[in-house]
Amino acid sequence: MKRKFDCTIGIDEVGRGPLAGPVCVCAVALSKEKEMRLLRCARSKNEKRKFADSKKLTAIQREYWAVWRQREQVPFALSYVRPATIDKMRIHHAVNRAAQRAYHKVLAELRREVRKPRFGTVSSTAPNLTNSAHNESRVIADAGIKVNAPNFKSFPKADETVPAVALASIIAKLHRDRYMSRLHKKHPAYGFVVNKGYGTRGHTAALIKHGPSTAHRLTFIRNYTTLKKK
Repeated sequence: MKRKFDCTIGIDEVGRGPLAGPVCVCAVALSKEKEMRLLRCARSKNEKRKFADSKKLTAIQREYWAVWRQREQVPFALSYVRPATIDKMRIHHAVNRAAQRAYHKVLAELRREVRKPRFGTVSSTAPNLTNSAHNESRVIADAGIKVNAPNFKSFPKADETVPAVALASIIAKLHRDRYMSRLHKKHPAYGFVVNKGYGTRGHTAALIKHGPSTAHRLTFIRNYTTLKKK
């Protein structure tokens, strides 16, 4: 018989491919009850409420779901790996390290949630999530991410088919974009506020002209410059 879980921990990353900036991994813990509320909300004809993988949404749509998460008090956690570490350990290992950290952080958030009084007074959103929360949750990540966790699965397009993973991708995208906007103020020559670190024509032209900054991944930019970071 197929096991039913009270909660889905969804994990996804943003920033695997850019030439600059960190990779960001988000984990969200979405109870069955809140998943149903999310899907009801997403069925609205209001375009602002469109729900999908972050790459298919506008900034306004991503912001809507970030506010929804906050209003619904859905536990989440972020983990970043910076460029220097990516250069040392390669992106695949960096993503998995960040995913493992995000998983443990959101698990800690879950445990704090179930200790709050409201779980004893109203219909619990995670009734069996005690200190063995990880055993009562399924953990799903998009393909290419591995986490050491019970009930873990990773498969292609999970961010398109699993609401918790899609929500994780939205939050990760939102926070990494904000991070890159702040980074732009420190390194304005590269246009991070627009390109978010990806290898656009303007970004690569700036790399050739100015060389890399401390925000760049040296292992990603060998085709554009051989200079060391400034």
